[in-house]
Amino acid sequence: MKERKPLVTIIIPAYNMQDYVLRSIRSAAEQTYRELEILVIDDGSGDATAELVQQAAKEDARIRFYHKENGGLSSARNAALDRMQGSYYVFLDSDDWLEKNAVERLMALQMADEAAMIVSECAYASEDENGELVVKRRSDGGDAGETVLSAAEGRLDLSVGRYCLQSVCQKLFSTERTGHLRFDEAIRQGEDRPYMYQCLLQCERVHYIPDALWVAYVRPGSLSRGPLSMRWMQPIEGIDRMIEQEPDAQVAQAFQKYRMEQIILYIGAYISRDSEDEMFYQALRRLAREGMPAYKKSGITFRERLAADFYTRMPAGLIRTYLRLRGKEL
Repeated sequence: MKERKPLVTIIIPAYNMQDYVLRSIRSAAEQTYRELEILVIDDGSGDATAELVQQAAKEDARIRFYHKENGGLSSARNAALDRMQGSYYVFLDSDDWLEKNAVERLMALQMADEAAMIVSECAYASEDENGELVVKRRSDGGDAGETVLSAAEGRLDLSVGRYCLQSVCQKLFSTERTGHLRFDEAIRQGEDRPYMYQCLLQCERVHYIPDALWVAYVRPGSLSRGPLSMRWMQPIEGIDRMIEQEPDAQVAQAFQKYRMEQIILYIGAYISRDSEDEMFYQALRRLAREGMPAYKKSGITFRERLAADFYTRMPAGLIRTYLRLRGKEL
């Protein structure tokens, strides 16, 4: 008798995604790996998302649908984690999609190395001026070959981003190892990194492959390009938690440097986008002043030192003029 393959749960949280959710579900349903549970959590949508998913569930018994009151992305993902039945699970955003062999490729690697977290590369899709989809590999560090990292190296990559470890997508998670972990529902910005950090603490190593098995759709006017406000303090608070928990001194030091780099980045982005939350801006400047002495001792280059001084000491008007002259938006 042929042994049954392990069940894999594909978690799809959805909120007002009537234009995209069926594409995401279809990519899950058409996987070459057939032992699937496709778990869609509707987070209180006000459009036709729920109706579309319910119809899809009638056509494929592997699709399970749940509706809940709106609570945010972390809340929707937690609702799925509470209900999933798979021995392994992956996260798929409701406007993204999977290549057909994504789960099969990840599971083959997982069966060969149960102690590793399996991670794939991703590609990005956007629409050109004619409304046609254009898919490209990421260029910000996505040039590594197949690599096996130690758990500490994996956690370190949360501050580097070369191996796609900052997002919960593009991963195969083991329910036995990490299924008990939950997202912090108080975090509405940068919620992936704290969850990934906790998962990496449960793994012995990370196995990265350069195959772009996930395609992330970059929607026009996405949230990440909008004005910055106090909610953007949450990613920094998440880094603070990582620093407090990190057992490896070198990794903790790298997190400290990364924290300062993020603060500087947010200052530039806040000014370039003409954001108006003065409380947030002043909080960033205060954190920058407090962290600057340690940052300058962390082995930064002369150019990094100049940039840090410029963004944290110069008046906002001068920084804005500089960014506009360069035609730069962060």
